[in-house]
Amino acid sequence: MHGATCACWKQRTGYWLPFIWSHAAATYPVEPGDLARVLRIYPDQLLHGSEFGTTLFGSVPYLVGLGLVLKLAGTFARRLGVSYHMDARDWALFGSYASFALLLEFFPNSVAFDRYYSMPRIFRYLALLSFPMTLHLVKMVLDLVPARAAWLAVAGLLALTSLNLHQAAEATAPSRAYRATLMAVVREVRARRPPMLVTEGWLAYFLSSVYLNDFAREVQVVQIPLVLDNARDYEAWLQRRQSDFAPGTFLLTGFGSCAHYSAIRDGFRLALFQAGSSPRGRS
Repeated sequence: MHGATCACWKQRTGYWLPFIWSHAAATYPVEPGDLARVLRIYPDQLLHGSEFGTTLFGSVPYLVGLGLVLKLAGTFARRLGVSYHMDARDWALFGSYASFALLLEFFPNSVAFDRYYSMPRIFRYLALLSFPMTLHLVKMVLDLVPARAAWLAVAGLLALTSLNLHQAAEATAPSRAYRATLMAVVREVRARRPPMLVTEGWLAYFLSSVYLNDFAREVQVVQIPLVLDNARDYEAWLQRRQSDFAPGTFLLTGFGSCAHYSAIRDGFRLALFQAGSSPRGRS
């Protein structure tokens, strides 16, 4: 699977391993005083989740940790007749997510220690750990419950699955709400067909390239060539460019490019504008 993926990258980009040879510009060495915080990011995201306090992992890491403690204890106590222990499948499953976590945490960006931090080191890539970790949890539950009490294992797995589904729904709620809002915006733009649509830079890229690309001749999505961050920068840009917009132009406000990353002060957010919006631009 990895070989086929690399062959696909080679065909599309000309490189077998573009994710190693080429990275985003946001790379930097980690200062010694910041090292503890950087190395704590992934464990915190794994156990506690994003800034919303939600995580796709839910209680799984805690239960996996408890299972590993019991399994390791059983491994060391096998001489006492304990039946559960770390077998070959346990080590294989543990190795699959532990090795990925170690590579994600410690492998230097582009195999260069002077560019350790990079954009690919983002919490969302931890989601890949959920598959082997959850599978290992299921195996440990089955192993730790005596065979004569199979109903107890089934009941435990059903309870854990229900809990995991509830936590997953809670974790994805912000992203699902964001997508629902985005789709409502797309439907309204398609229905009203304004001559121009103005929104923050990253969202403008996706609207023009994906969601409204078939409307390019009817609706011009204004591209912002500069890298802007906070609402005051967007306000200054809007004041400079507003006279260039055609009558009936839509300004998408209060809606940023990402559901996460604590970007609540980015984009066209009228509540954070110093002068408010011009009457000419209110439509």
